[in-house]
Amino acid sequence: MGRATALRLAEEGASVVLWRRRGAPLEADAGEIRQAGGTALVQPCDISNPQENSKNLEVAITEFGALDALFVNAGHLGEFKPLWLLSEESAFVTGQEIVVDGGFTLGGASR
Repeated sequence: MGRATALRLAEEGASVVLWRRRGAPLEADAGEIRQAGGTALVQPCDISNPQENSKNLEVAITEFGALDALFVNAGHLGEFKPLWLLSEESAFVTGQEIVVDGGFTLGGASR
């Protein structure tokens, strides 16, 4: 959903910033956007890290002059097991940190 949204926004003329933990998929998506005449900035990052969010937002605003919209579509659910079979509390917390906390801290940093 995030990739499709970024491609569509670029198609409509928006400059997009692509964030994801792994850089290789970002580069491929940015290449597709640029090939179609769009503008894309690649920033591999972990949005559950508030310091990375602040730094990456600063870079994006410096590059493009402003932030007009923020679309957060991060998600990691970890292992799919019934809760009572999870061996570590962190298996549950990781998904929550990325999906909920990451979006929250990124939104806060964008103010």
